[in-house]
Amino acid sequence: MRHPFLRLAVNGLCLGLVAVALLFSALAVWDAYGPGAPYYGRSTNRDKWSDPRPILLVVDGGVVLLVFGLRRLLRRMP
Repeated sequence: MRHPFLRLAVNGLCLGLVAVALLFSALAVWDAYGPGAPYYGRSTNRDKWSDPRPILLVVDGGVVLLVFGLRRLLRRMP
């Protein structure tokens, strides 16, 4: 293990990326469905409501690919 600081920094970056993606997903779902009665956010402005799942799939998928790539890069380093 020749680069312990680099490994620690990349692991911290991966953890931070996952935490930010989790926060983004939670806030998007909270905003879409609202804190009121069940599905309150969808029923109040039905013409303006949009499903958050497609964008969440793209963002979370990108984070997973980025973290996987960084971890694989770390594994290949001597």
